[in-house]
Formats: sequence, structure tokens, C-alpha cells
Amino acid sequence: MRYAAVDIGTNSCRLLIAEPDIAPKLLNLHKEMETTRVGEGVNQSGLLNAEAMERTLLCLGRFQEKMLAYRVEKYRVVATSAVSEAGKGSQSAHRAR
Repeated sequence: MRYAAVDIGTNSCRLLIAEPDIAPKLLNLHKEMETTRVGEGVNQSGLLNAEAMERTLLCLGRFQEKMLAYRVEKYRVVATSAVSEAGKGSQSAHRAR
């Protein structure tokens, strides 16, 4: 079984794809990081910047393609507090899903 983890950070998104190796270790199959700056301007406006969110959504689409190519069966996505605390952050999370 292959697993993936996606971390949507304030400045970058990261993808890790792995599968079980010799217990209790995982074998990393793919690691990727892309700067999207989803948190750009959140401190000043309290809102997610539309352009920053669009960059992040495009990145997540590329990550999804990579996970499909690696035949990932289970994945987890976590996001920075900038997403959860920003006004309309839940709408942005819904778009990402």
C-alpha cells in the first residue's frame, strides 16, 4: 500500500509519497516542494489572497496527478493555521477538496 502526505504551509506545499519498508520504516518514493505563498497578505487583511489560493490549488492539482501516477491508496492533507484562521478559509478548503 502506498501513502501520501500533503502539507500546505504558509509559504510552500510539500508532498511525500511512501510505502512500507522493513518495519517500522517507510521507503520514500517521491518528495516534492513548491512555493505557493498561500499565507501572503493574511496578516494584513485576515483573508486568503485569491491569487495565492489559485497558485496553491494549481499545485494541489499537480500533487494529485503525481499521487495517481504512484497509485497512492491513502493520503492525508494538512494546512497551516493561515488557512484555517483566515476569513473564508473553510470555503478555500472546500475548493481544495
